[in-house]
Amino acid sequence: MRRGLSLLGFIIGAVIGIIIGALILAGIFLLALGSTISFLDFPNCHCTCETINNAGPIKEIGAYNATSLIIEDVIGTVKIKPSNEPQIKVLSNLPINVSVSEDSLVITCSECREKSFKNGEIILMGNLSSIKTSDILGRLIVEVPTKRIEVGDVLGEVNIQAYTEVFESEDILGRAEIKATREVQIEDVIGEVKITIPKNSTAKISYSKIIGKIADLSEDSNKIVKVDIEDILGELTVENEK
Repeated sequence: MRRGLSLLGFIIGAVIGIIIGALILAGIFLLALGSTISFLDFPNCHCTCETINNAGPIKEIGAYNATSLIIEDVIGTVKIKPSNEPQIKVLSNLPINVSVSEDSLVITCSECREKSFKNGEIILMGNLSSIKTSDILGRLIVEVPTKRIEVGDVLGEVNIQAYTEVFESEDILGRAEIKATREVQIEDVIGEVKITIPKNSTAKISYSKIIGKIADLSEDSNKIVKVDIEDILGELTVENEK
């Protein structure tokens, strides 16, 4: 009996710990958006309101030779679209910094955190083998097939519309839609996750520390897509492409 009570206490403690962690993350999210919310709620203030700048029209930044992408510190929408051109074309209405390191196209926006921009957007047109992102407040939309996508620290939406072989993510607050053919690894997510795998494939799901609902709707098949999940508060759905 005492052993049963100890186990129950452990489970309750773990659940409380996860909920507290979720509240802390939610608080960080609200703090990050605090200045914008204050501006929207109190448009007539004249003292502490932060000015929100209109990002303006989208312009072409340049075209670059690269096979992979690293993008960091962006507030706005990031769209990656397919193209028949050999180079990666970059368009944006944000004050981004663009460079090439070996075969990687590196995009950052240090001013995005210093200033508030409305309707900010970065558009990349070209084919990429890998994508790595971190510190994005907004939306990430990928429309090109890739071998690997790594996503970290996103407040908003992740939408992978074309298949990637391997998808890895950590620290997402919002909604994620993923298409993967081989492996998915997800950790520390608050929100809704939908994973789509190819037809005639089955998901092999392993998970721990989940509060919410898991729905495995994939069909039985010898072709396996690995799905590893850890620390999720929300809903997870895995299904075959229709």
